[in-house]
Amino acid sequence: MSFTFDVDSVENAWLGLTSSDVKGIGTPLSNLSPKERENLHLHVLSLMKDPAYFHWTVKKLLNVDLLPVQTAILRELWIRSFPMYTASRGFGKSFLLAVYALLRCLLIPETKIVIVGAAFRQSKVIFEYMDSVWRNAPILQSLCADNSGPRRDVDRCTMRINDSWAMAVPLGDGTKIRGLRAHTIIVDEFNSIPTHIYETVVAGFTAVSSDPTKNVKEAARRKKMQQEGIWEERFEDAYQERRANQSIISGTAGYEFEPYASY
Repeated sequence: MSFTFDVDSVENAWLGLTSSDVKGIGTPLSNLSPKERENLHLHVLSLMKDPAYFHWTVKKLLNVDLLPVQTAILRELWIRSFPMYTASRGFGKSFLLAVYALLRCLLIPETKIVIVGAAFRQSKVIFEYMDSVWRNAPILQSLCADNSGPRRDVDRCTMRINDSWAMAVPLGDGTKIRGLRAHTIIVDEFNSIPTHIYETVVAGFTAVSSDPTKNVKEAARRKKMQQEGIWEERFEDAYQERRANQSIISGTAGYEFEPYASY
């Protein structure tokens, strides 16, 4: 399968690329092994879950065409446990976080995401973007069960994607949302949130494992192999790089004495 893409055309000027930038670039759908050819659907799914191809994944499944810088940020959000997303107003932070939340719910089964803002209005901004993407993504809807989609309640808004969900809630003083548990928390407009409330209430949301049984098994396996002297450095690297629960803080930096800058 040959790869042809005219980056020098007027229509592709927005990419900021030249022919020399893409020289030698191929496509992951060429030179397939016999196993990959026989199970092409599984190969395509593995590519969709690869952060290197998230622009394509988002475009096909969510019907959203991301800018190159947005794709780069999306990749970083995906692989970091504690990313700090700082950008100017009007950059599109809330929209990209909405895309991220939908993508994570779709690609990782049983994902639980809590979206927090100092006021309900702030957390609902991300939810409204998720709702907009959902309504304009027929392929995404076709992949979901009948109970999937947006739901608005008095004190929360929930987007359900099969057995995953993302919930937008107001923070307030933190007393009304204690007890929530999630694998990923997204805190938007962090500069409006008192640091002590974030650390004592919000950070505790991730005190849950997505697969506690697997964690116990892996820890016991690691200890046993260390005792037998067969635990290698490459095993330790893979063990430490396991995907942990995630906490994302986002916003526009303010003065140095305000919460975001000091944090």
